[in-house]
Amino acid sequence: MEKQAFKQSLKDKTIILVADRTYKKSSEMDLTGNNLEMIDDEYFHEISSGLAEISGKVIHCQNPAELIELRADPRSHIVFTVYGGTSSRNRMALVPSVCEGKGLPYAGANPYARIVCQDKWVSKIFAERYNVPSPSGIVIRERLRPELLEELSVPIMIKPNLEGSSIGISGDSRAETVSQAVEQIKKLGASFCSIIAEEFIAGKEVCLCMVGNAPRFSMFKMMEVYDPSDEAFFMNRPYSAEHKHKSYERFLHRDITELLGPQDKIAIQNMMGGFSKMDYMRIDGRLTEKGFVMIELTPDAHLGKDSVMAAAAFANGMSYEDLLFEIIYASQNGL
Repeated sequence: MEKQAFKQSLKDKTIILVADRTYKKSSEMDLTGNNLEMIDDEYFHEISSGLAEISGKVIHCQNPAELIELRADPRSHIVFTVYGGTSSRNRMALVPSVCEGKGLPYAGANPYARIVCQDKWVSKIFAERYNVPSPSGIVIRERLRPELLEELSVPIMIKPNLEGSSIGISGDSRAETVSQAVEQIKKLGASFCSIIAEEFIAGKEVCLCMVGNAPRFSMFKMMEVYDPSDEAFFMNRPYSAEHKHKSYERFLHRDITELLGPQDKIAIQNMMGGFSKMDYMRIDGRLTEKGFVMIELTPDAHLGKDSVMAAAAFANGMSYEDLLFEIIYASQNGL
């Protein structure tokens, strides 16, 4: 359907927002917990209000179970999920799986893409198929073999393999020696079943922000996350949970898309095509003198008004409501 006609038709539809609310402010979230991917009050109100601006009505489901019980008509309802969940490695695939089972249209990545992206190690293997570079590393699921760490160049980043939102990432995540890496793996192993260790990449902290499905994108931006008082702040530091959830007002975003090499862009677009339905994506990485290095694939990117995705939309000449509309349009029209 032509975009303007679809925008008008959306006024007659109901959006089902699936969001596991914490009913807390973001400042009240526990950085050591596993619920950082759940939805704080500010985010919920921003996204629900934004969706209400472009649709006829917005209703809320707290979890996939409520979505299963809801009587919804695929002709008049569209599901928009920011559900984060906790613990289960399959949690990000639950809502789109329910939608496909019930025949409901939905915005966002399909179950396959979400499962691949949730596992950082599998993501690296997937990216390699499309010549998208990522740091050398190993995954530890059961028994730690310290001799494998000796094959990696220090410093080494240690983080949970099956988490997002920087869960489990702190200043201690960067190990300067193999012995420090071993201790950090043991520490995280008490809380997480799968740990990834990979070479730390020095460079600009960047996010590739995309809306659409390959080969057509309504937005394709590379944004830098930076500290205006210290331009080199992230050059040799990890982007930790503290930075992302507690100190985020300290950091700004700027458009540096022109610094993305043409071959890197082609490789990333080809990788996006390998996922089929994605609709929107944030790829976190580092920009080095040799080019872009992928750190993490995030199909459930934060879409709050202060997010890097929103900053990319503003740099792209879009409003916040435009961003949400373009995601839904991509999901219904194969943009």
